[in-house]
Amino acid sequence: MANDNKEREDNLEVQKFNLEIVKTVGIGLTALGLVLSGWKGFQECQLTRERLIIDRFSQSTEMLESQEISIRVGGIYILEQVAQDSPSNYHWSVMELLTVFIRTRSPHEPNYLGQYPQPNTDVQAALTVISRGRERIDPRKRLNLTDTNLAQLDFSKANLREADLAGSTLERADLQRADLQEANLTKTSLYEANLWGANLWRANLEGANLWKANLEGAVLEEAVLEKVKDLTPEQIKSACFWQKAIYKDDAKANKKFIGVLENDSASNPKEPIDCSGWKRLSSSVFNRD
Repeated sequence: MANDNKEREDNLEVQKFNLEIVKTVGIGLTALGLVLSGWKGFQECQLTRERLIIDRFSQSTEMLESQEISIRVGGIYILEQVAQDSPSNYHWSVMELLTVFIRTRSPHEPNYLGQYPQPNTDVQAALTVISRGRERIDPRKRLNLTDTNLAQLDFSKANLREADLAGSTLERADLQRADLQEANLTKTSLYEANLWGANLWRANLEGANLWKANLEGAVLEEAVLEKVKDLTPEQIKSACFWQKAIYKDDAKANKKFIGVLENDSASNPKEPIDCSGWKRLSSSVFNRD
């Protein structure tokens, strides 16, 4: 009798154990099902999001071809949002598309009076978007804004580091505190441009026209200024670190040219130029505090 009771108790324990196993497995399967269902939902959301981004990219590209400026400007800002929402897939494509838009809409062509009129607001909008998104651009890639009319546009504090602006017109453009480190500015027209506090470290300005350009407080260290046009000693000395710029392709001739400038007291600025805000962050970056 005792053995029978013991056997029944053992059987009950086994049944309870088996029941616990079934419950645990059931809970596990339910959790797995929820996880799989959630993952499937996540994938569907991602696919929907990607499809929406593709649709917005296509729509905004078409808007750039509109005859109405307001629609083109709208397309530009939609492209900016697309670049922000999917930087790995679209950021550089958007930047490249906008540079093509600028070169197409504002080519380097004077009007019948031989002047370069200020481009429309859509070109300014595209430049603003490019400048805001410049930080994410692969440093191995260079913005192409060559042979373009950029006269009188606002580049203040713009990030155009390493941009290619060769042969472009930036007459009377506002380039205050613009970052033009290592930019290609060969044969550009900077006639009456405002480069106050601009970063021109290692920029190439060979053959550029700097007539009445404001260089006060601009960084000229290692900038190439060979064969520049209409650049006065007064302009040079209003800049920061002008003694370290490259004015001649021959080292001895360059040193001699700098020496002549240093000894020319008549071209010294009336007030000392404050360059204390500039500092070298690394061997390849020069920036303002």
